[in-house]
Amino acid sequence: MIEMPKLSALFSIAMGPTILKEDLVEDGKVPVWSASEGSAVFGHVDRTDKLLRPGDLTVSARGSIGFTRLIEDECTSTQTTIQLRKRKTASADSKFVYYYLTAMRGALFPITQTAIPMLTVRDVGQNRILLPDSPTQRAV
Repeated sequence: MIEMPKLSALFSIAMGPTILKEDLVEDGKVPVWSASEGSAVFGHVDRTDKLLRPGDLTVSARGSIGFTRLIEDECTSTQTTIQLRKRKTASADSKFVYYYLTAMRGALFPITQTAIPMLTVRDVGQNRILLPDSPTQRAV
């Protein structure tokens, strides 16, 4: 049987912290991702209270709306992203969720025509995901 939980049941979801260019430091230890789809980090900071760990995700709230990034190393992200921290009790494989969100981007994260289009934490958390059993998730 395939479950259809809300993303908020699988991940703790919050906006990324406010990090401005002025906050970045050349020799910072923590990489910072923004809402861009590129592979280059926005910069580095010395520390953050919103650290992301491998298996967490970010979804771009502004800019490249709906772009999903699978976190592979400890980092943080800016206020232009929504951070999804995997819940310890979640039965979801983060790679599966990443592929699902990437494939379903247009359907899950439609852009409304407002002056400044953006996703909210609620928009992301209310989405349901088709979640097969663990062996199937890993196979995908």
